[in-house]
Amino acid sequence: MSHSSDTTIRVTLDEKTHFPLVTIKDIGTLTLWPITKIQFEMYISQVNQYGDTWYDEILKCNPRVSYQQVTKKNYEQLFISGLFIEEVHSFSKWFGQGFRILTVDEYTKIYRLMESQPSITAPPNDMSYPAKKIWGKMREFSKNSQIKFSLMQDGLIEYVSSRESFEGRGAPRSNILPNALNPLTDPVKKIKSEDRLNYLGFRLIRGIRHE
Repeated sequence: MSHSSDTTIRVTLDEKTHFPLVTIKDIGTLTLWPITKIQFEMYISQVNQYGDTWYDEILKCNPRVSYQQVTKKNYEQLFISGLFIEEVHSFSKWFGQGFRILTVDEYTKIYRLMESQPSITAPPNDMSYPAKKIWGKMREFSKNSQIKFSLMQDGLIEYVSSRESFEGRGAPRSNILPNALNPLTDPVKKIKSEDRLNYLGFRLIRGIRHE
């Protein structure tokens, strides 16, 4: 079941994890939030290609917090970060046909749209229990701001594609990354390709050509 906040945004669920997606006219369907650790753990339990040592390394970068115990101080820990781009690509193939990270142009258009939208008030009825709990918490923390509810503001730096390369966009809270970044104009480049960055997450989109 879907929920419509207006004629521009429609909320549905992904088929693999039953977390919220938003469909935006003339752009595509994307994850409402950056990918969570819960979703990523569903993936690694099915593909059986990542061991405990590997995941321990990821959690050292950004420790896990239970969706039952998350607070306004630590909600960033709900979301997977510190992945290399090849690991992001592997997850996106599992997540669903046509899903990929956003382009810079898509990110910019969606960010501006989210800034102008009223907050989405009701989730789809058949959303997963963890997603419902996170929805309620993010509604509380974002105080009816759609750009904050979606975590495009006060979230993580997110992978985006720029021509043949990748960069980050976003403006996390200062406790995650002290910054004066403008998400629309200021790219974040990885200094060393082997670094796992605790503030670098991702969301996925299936562009309009795949709808």
